[in-house]
Order: sequence, then C-alpha cells, then structure tokens
Amino acid sequence: MDFSNFWGVRLEIGTTPADVNLDFDFGSSVFLDTLALWNYNAFNTTATDRGIKDFTLILSNNSDFSSPVYVSGTLTLPEGTATNIPATIFSFPLIQAQYARIDVANNWFVGWTAPGPIGLSEVWFAQTVPVPESNSVLGLLALGLLGTAAAFKRHWN
Repeated sequence: MDFSNFWGVRLEIGTTPADVNLDFDFGSSVFLDTLALWNYNAFNTTATDRGIKDFTLILSNNSDFSSPVYVSGTLTLPEGTATNIPATIFSFPLIQAQYARIDVANNWFVGWTAPGPIGLSEVWFAQTVPVPESNSVLGLLALGLLGTAAAFKRHWN
C-alpha cells in the first residue's frame, strides 16, 4: 500500500476528531463550486473507520477564516471500504475564495478514545465548466466554416 497518497494524523490523548481542521491555500483567489473527497480506505483491513464521517466546508479569503464567504451545513462522507471507492461529490454555489477548510466533526470510529488515527484518501476542489449553449456552438461552427472558406479561397487564388 502506498501511504504517500493518504492524509492522516494520529490524535493524542485529550483530542478528538472535532479538533481536526484541514486547511488549503490555493495561492490566490479562485472560483470553486465542487469538492470531491475519497474517504480513508485501506485494502484488506477493517481500519476504514478511521475515515471522516461528518464535517463542515468553510471557504474564505483570509487565512484565519474569520470572515468566511461560504459555510456549508454538516456534510457526511460514506465510510470507506477495503476496496477501491469512488469520490463523493459535494456541490455548492460558485464561490470565489483563496482558502478552504474541512472542519471535521467526527469520524466513523464508534466509541472514540485517543490516541488514534483519522484520515482521508484524496481531496479535490474544482469549478464546474459550463457547457456552451447550442446557439454558441452553432456560432462557433459558423465562424469556423467562414475561416475554412477564407483559407480555401486564398489557396485557390
């Protein structure tokens, strides 16, 4: 197993999953409307309860998250499995932000006592690219045909 693709922390005595935040800095303000998460999944093991269960997504333009531009309600990830899993996709309104925080509430482990691990397999943020309307496509097609006709005419003259 390649653990370099996993994110995980070992919680010490006196801490709980609710003490965990995952902060992301995109380097500059970007437009986002999609979060894809792959929960912790470990092949041939029952350790899938280490995965995050409930969390809140917070988007902000300042690194201390004191003035968030978006705060989701509680979001829930399905428990990981001992096999490959698909991403869980969360959609939200198009937001411009530089920072994102996954504020963990709990994980899938029942009867939590520290110390213990908590983790995720992969995280992606994205902006959905709109599909051009059919009129736009027809307009682009017409421009392309005009360009082809002009090139064809020059070639024969």
